[in-house]
Formats: sequence, C-alpha cells, structure tokens
Amino acid sequence: MKISLSVFRAALSALILSCVTGLTGCSPGSRSAFPAASSAVSSRGKGPDVYSRAADLYTRGQLNEAGLLLEDLCSDYPDFTAAKLLLGRVKFYSGHFPEAAGLLEQALEEEVNISGSALLVRSLLYELRLEEAEETVDRALEYGPEVPELIYLKALCRLETGKTEEALALLRSAELLMRRQLEIPLELAALYGRYGLYDEASGILERYRGMAGGTPLEESLALLQRKVNEKKARPP
Repeated sequence: MKISLSVFRAALSALILSCVTGLTGCSPGSRSAFPAASSAVSSRGKGPDVYSRAADLYTRGQLNEAGLLLEDLCSDYPDFTAAKLLLGRVKFYSGHFPEAAGLLEQALEEEVNISGSALLVRSLLYELRLEEAEETVDRALEYGPEVPELIYLKALCRLETGKTEEALALLRSAELLMRRQLEIPLELAALYGRYGLYDEASGILERYRGMAGGTPLEESLALLQRKVNEKKARPP
C-alpha cells in the first residue's frame, strides 16, 4: 500500500517519541503515548474525552489546566487508574511531591506501571522517604529488571544511604543498558534514509553519535551516516 510522505513522517515521529525520548513516560511539553481510557469509564459519559483533553494540555505544558480537569475526573471516576497516574505526573512536575506520591501509590495498587513507579520513587526521594523509595524501586525491578532508569534510581537510593560502591556498580549497569538501546534510534534513522527523509536521519545519528562511542554500534552508526550523506549528495 502506498503511503504519503507526510503520513510516514508523522508515524515515525510518533514512534520516536514513544520509544526513544524517555523511559519514564513523557515530561510536560512533550508528546508520548498515554494509557487508554480504562474499562471502568470507557462506556460511561465524558470520562475518556476529558482524559484526552487533559493529556493534550499536559503535553503542551499547561499543567494547571490539565490538573483541574484530572482532579474532577478522578473525583467522578475513582477507579480511573490512568487519570490518577497522569494527575500524579502533573503534581510531580508542579513540585507537589507529597500529593504526587499519594496519587501514584494509589494507582500502583491497582496496576503495574513502570513509568509510574519510577516517578513515585523520585517523589519519595524528594521527600527523603528513602526506605519507601528503595522498596518501591525494588518492586518495580521485579517487572523491569533491565530498565535503565529503574537501575539508576536504585543507585540513587544506594547513594543516599552511603552505599557508594554499590551505587557506582548500578550506574555502570544502567549506562550499558542505555547503550544497548541505541539499536532503536539507529533502526529509525535507517527507515528515514530509506524513504528519503535524510535530514531527519542525520538528526538522529548526530544526537546519538556520542552515546555510541566505544560500543559495537559505533561502526554501524558511521556506516549509516556515510550512506545517508551519499544519498543526500545525489541529484534529485
């Protein structure tokens, strides 16, 4: 099936944002895939529409407006876990760490969510609730043992309790895992190049050049960059 260049560009951009820009979900002002409306509200009234509006406001950095919608939504639909998770994220990025922790704790009692767990750990660390933070990250690591941010947060917990050697080992492990994940952006750059989106391909390769240094992917990145440059240089 033939697709338009604009559709392809939009689809790849969405994929990049959801797979590459962060392991903990998106921060305000960026776009990422949000959880779908839960079954508790999917067929009831305005819940899903309000959630979508709140998610859109959040991605545009309008935290106060998003928070107001989500507070009403959580009040009307107390079982709407995705709304609690997003409201917890809003509270965190607004600097209200105790409120963020409370909301995230509630949501995580209802479902496993790695990004929510990571944000809860950060909230607890800000509140110096070190034992709870480490217990939370340990539970999350049972479900995501190779998630670099969780390992990084475990390292922070170890640092806060004076276990510097353990923390250093964990940080090295997290770095190695992050480097392994470079395969995703390289695959995306290759796709961009295949469809003639050379500037986008070059942008990805430039962003990840430093991270690939000293890894087996360094040569692959350089080879891909040469191919993209050669194709760009060809007359249309």
